[in-house]
Amino acid sequence: MIQQNSDKQELLTFRETSEWIKVKVPTLRKWAAQRKMPTVRIGRGLRVPAKWVSEQIQAGYQPAVDAKEVGR
Repeated sequence: MIQQNSDKQELLTFRETSEWIKVKVPTLRKWAAQRKMPTVRIGRGLRVPAKWVSEQIQAGYQPAVDAKEVGR
């Protein structure tokens, strides 16, 4: 689990982000180029805010449905 200090924002490399959400690095680079995700430039590299990744996971979360309820 990624921990965040209240005064610092955790920044992830594309590789770390890729491993966390199981999306290939080229896809992340494409999203960054299309401005579909926020990035922070550190020197020549780009980083992804961990908070954004976590928010995207939460936004896409769908609770399980009881199989008995599906057919109704």
